[in-house]
Amino acid sequence: MLALVLISICFSSELYGLVEVMPHFIKMNGEVSISDENVTTGQIFILDQNCTGGLADIKACYYDGTEITLKENALQKAEITTRDIDRGDYPHFFLKEISESAVSIKRTLRGKYRIATKNNSLSQVIFNLGANIVPAAVKAGLQKGAIKNIIVIGHGTAAVAGVAVADALAHYLKDKNIT
Repeated sequence: MLALVLISICFSSELYGLVEVMPHFIKMNGEVSISDENVTTGQIFILDQNCTGGLADIKACYYDGTEITLKENALQKAEITTRDIDRGDYPHFFLKEISESAVSIKRTLRGKYRIATKNNSLSQVIFNLGANIVPAAVKAGLQKGAIKNIIVIGHGTAAVAGVAVADALAHYLKDKNIT
């Protein structure tokens, strides 16, 4: 007897919008503090398009490139359902998330860009893409041409932020032959 196993991986800023169809999750910690080194860092998860979908296929590291080994206990089961979500006066959680997206994006982008004025007339957005945003290993891969394809995925407000990230990457990497 042949059993077919379908594995889906979705990204979301919160699990609320996906909890009914994706009850298992791995939580990524955005900005976390490493107390021993007095450093704040975040996490990056890398999925190869040819992966089978298991934990072993997810490469994870901190922004500085330090590897993270994901163990079985990293996979969690949500203890909520969509019935448990406070939607306020909105009939659907997605409508609430859309309505709050401007504030969410503002918080997400805080400190990640600045607006510079040239000659007192022309304003330009300058992105902070330093080592705390783009890890050294990713930067090296881009410089050496080892990275050929970048996919930005998001759900809800993460999708809106993802569009901004994709636009920034397209602008800064336009001559690098990356799709």
